[in-house]
Amino acid sequence: MRERDDQETSPAGDPAGELGDASDDWYRTVVEALHEGILVRTRDHRVIACNAAASRILGQPEEAIVGAQTAWPELRMLREDGSPFPPEELPSKVTLLTGRPCHDVVVGLQQASGETQWLSFSAHPLVRPGETEPFAAVVSFGDVTERHDTARALAEAEARFRTLVEHMPAVVHISALDETASTIYMSPQAEGLLGYAPEEWLADPELWVKVLHPDDREETLGLNLQHLTGRPMSMEYRMIARDGRVVWVREDVVVIRDPQGKPAFSQGVWLDITEKKRREEEVRRLNVALEARVAERTQQLQTAAGDLLVAKEEAERANLAKSEFLSRMSHELRTPLNAVLGFAQLLQLEGLSPEHHDSVEQIIKGGQHLLGLINEVLDIGRIETGGLALSVESVVVREVIESAADLVRPMASDRCVSVVVDGEGNATVMTDRERLQQVLLNLLSNAVKYNRDSGTVTVSWEMAVDGRVSIDVTDTGIGIAPEQMGRLFTPFERLGAELTGVEGTGLGLILVRRLVEALGGTVSVRSEQGVGSTFRVELAWAGPAAVVPAPIPAAFAGADRRASGRSGVERTPTVLYIEDDLANLALVERILGSRPDVQLVVAMQGRMGLDLARDHHPNLILLDVNLPDLSGLEVLERLREDDRTAGIPVLVISADASSSQRRLMLEAGAHDYLTKPLDVRRLVGLLEDVLGSRLAPADEAV
Repeated sequence: MRERDDQETSPAGDPAGELGDASDDWYRTVVEALHEGILVRTRDHRVIACNAAASRILGQPEEAIVGAQTAWPELRMLREDGSPFPPEELPSKVTLLTGRPCHDVVVGLQQASGETQWLSFSAHPLVRPGETEPFAAVVSFGDVTERHDTARALAEAEARFRTLVEHMPAVVHISALDETASTIYMSPQAEGLLGYAPEEWLADPELWVKVLHPDDREETLGLNLQHLTGRPMSMEYRMIARDGRVVWVREDVVVIRDPQGKPAFSQGVWLDITEKKRREEEVRRLNVALEARVAERTQQLQTAAGDLLVAKEEAERANLAKSEFLSRMSHELRTPLNAVLGFAQLLQLEGLSPEHHDSVEQIIKGGQHLLGLINEVLDIGRIETGGLALSVESVVVREVIESAADLVRPMASDRCVSVVVDGEGNATVMTDRERLQQVLLNLLSNAVKYNRDSGTVTVSWEMAVDGRVSIDVTDTGIGIAPEQMGRLFTPFERLGAELTGVEGTGLGLILVRRLVEALGGTVSVRSEQGVGSTFRVELAWAGPAAVVPAPIPAAFAGADRRASGRSGVERTPTVLYIEDDLANLALVERILGSRPDVQLVVAMQGRMGLDLARDHHPNLILLDVNLPDLSGLEVLERLREDDRTAGIPVLVISADASSSQRRLMLEAGAHDYLTKPLDVRRLVGLLEDVLGSRLAPADEAV
């Protein structure tokens, strides 16, 4: 143990009297062996002795400690709460001043770097015999920095835990798993949930049992025994709050074990599920009511099922009757129109006076107007009854637009209206080519009719943002007033155009809308008076267009020029017309009457026509569909099945203008399908194509 080198004389006259008996060698050895630091301080606060542990703990050599009035002049002393530690409260000073020992006073020694060393000090007075006041104090101390930091970390963790628990939307409680079953912690939320403060739970171990709902108590207490075995537990039950409220809780309990692995505490969480239970009860009540309502409604539906079935059958019969009526009306209306328009066209070919020529022109114009009206009414009817046959395929938009534009250009040229096709690329849509062309023809003809002289009609297309293709038909006409837009697609509504002399039926736009909707598309319009209108059709995109060679029209087969069994001898071309309507027969006879090089053979029944075809081997057969004994389809099929007539070209002439009927006859082997009223010029052109040089030129025959 280090002492001061200078010797001071004690009252007894012995050296180092300030230490008294502590100077013995054995005592010095014991002090040096101590793990704690030892200092001896006099009343003037000088250190007169220290052991090696003191030097080690303080990090200073013994010679720097002994003789100094303080062992840490450059350090800042702190209390455990971080506040400054007053020097006068140091244990050595208190002991020297009061003569009483001090124990376990913790002082922090903070260096300039901010690092703090925590020491625990104790001081004991040294009193000479016969004196009452201490002449020195023995100070023992140890380094408790690690213990202090651990305790501080635990305190901070506990504070964080309490903050977390006390802000949870649940109640946390901890109970001892011993004979007392006492509650040792209850979070403050318990008071808000049940009205009992945490202190009441800690004071009364039976409080939980007391607040259990009577109807749930027995079952809940039985389940509660599970956690005594160490197993986690979860249960739902009711408790009665202080104010009488019934509170539903869900409790989850886990067991905390002691170091030996035995259950020591249970930690539980109460979650308020009162509102959840209320909603469940409401749902249950609603389910009961709904089930009763469903049962009642089911009975009503079962009762009404028979009526619905009857109504469905009646609707189907009415729909079928409507379809049959439309088909019949098509035939009955087209047949007389065939004679009217056919003979009128023949009259045009004859030398008429200007006055008579104008009269015939009016007949044709009126007949064509009536024909257009019939076609549009029938198409609308087919759409409404679901009888419109569609052949949906990938169609190149440009091809259909250019075809429709070519068809309306002659009409547009009469008014010096330009028809412009403006678009890039080969966009494709999924649609019926024939019906799309019908839509475009209606829109383009309207754009021409309601345009100004020398105006422009532009047809363009582009990809829309939603993966569809939009087709715009824009004109430079008078436009449509905003108040008229709502009536634009009303049947027979022409928005005053009937007073202008512009021809129309008022059905074109409604037909356009119905057709486009049947094709899965939409129609919209925007217009500005005095500027023009744009009608937009949007259809589903079919994907990138494939490069397909342009189709080559199939040529009509050459006429059968067999010479009654003798080769090398040509006979007069023969046309067999199978038709039961006298007006239609007279029309065709009149058409061929000016062709002396063609022989016409007539049959008014299907079976007779078959016999004549086998006997006369005609070069061409004109076939009506509606015959008194056989259908036109059956006649065509029999002609194709017989080797003697299988190669004869057949042109079908029918008042049924439906695409399904046309497709059916073409698939059965017809070379072409003509609809009534006949287009005389087209019929003559087909006759020339089929019969070739056998038929005299038209200009020579008229």
